[in-house]
Amino acid sequence: MPLNEVREFSFALLSIVIAILTAGILLALRTSRKAKAFPLPLRILSAFLIGLSGLMLMHVLNKPEGIPLFRLSEWLPAFLAYCLVIFLFLLAGFRLNDYREERKSLRQLAYVDNITGLYNKNGLDDLRNKLKGRERIAVLFLDLNRFKSVNDTLGHHIGDLLLQAIGIRLGEFAGRRRMIYRIGGDEFVMVARGYTQRETEELAVRILERITDAYVLDKHTLSISGSIGISINRSHEKVEWDRLLKEADSAMYTAKQLGSGRYSVFRRMNG
Repeated sequence: MPLNEVREFSFALLSIVIAILTAGILLALRTSRKAKAFPLPLRILSAFLIGLSGLMLMHVLNKPEGIPLFRLSEWLPAFLAYCLVIFLFLLAGFRLNDYREERKSLRQLAYVDNITGLYNKNGLDDLRNKLKGRERIAVLFLDLNRFKSVNDTLGHHIGDLLLQAIGIRLGEFAGRRRMIYRIGGDEFVMVARGYTQRETEELAVRILERITDAYVLDKHTLSISGSIGISINRSHEKVEWDRLLKEADSAMYTAKQLGSGRYSVFRRMNG
């Protein structure tokens, strides 16, 4: 291939890369949360300068030799072509972003509880499918005490408001190693990865103390407590979710027998 053709091909390829980068930056200015923190006039000015810079770079790279850089009759058709290329990449970026947002919304509907905002049972099932190896995991099974009486006496509206408030407080404990799920009416499961038994018990105490604080909901002041059952999977053991959840559920009923606001750790016969 002649040297000139290699040069033209390289510049054309580089122009495509510039068009993609320009479109990507313009898309980020439109959709990024960090970019939205800046004033709108500044974002518009930035978008104009970035777009113009991209167009000029593409024009300089592909300008035929011997043609003045700013001769309107020579560069205007090419300039419009560069605009079209950037626009097409930008349009593709918007379509891709819309697709990702749509998938995110569908995942939100499928895996997030619409009352508490926590993950739901589908979310827990998704975690179960991902974690099947050997890992230290603590499962905390939380059941609210006397929640049914709130629903029966004050109605489901107040019951839902109470669940929302509890969901907000439980959400304070979510983190990189802690995931919280609402799996039933007044039942919640927290999965703590890498937690020792001592750390898990300390976490259970903090959760019980936090949810016990009074709630003021629609002119009603309510108090509620919980019971937590704990099951620990040792680091050398394969994660068996059915067993862990069954053990945590059993320990939760043991905690209820101890009184309100208590927790219990499941003790296996083999230690």
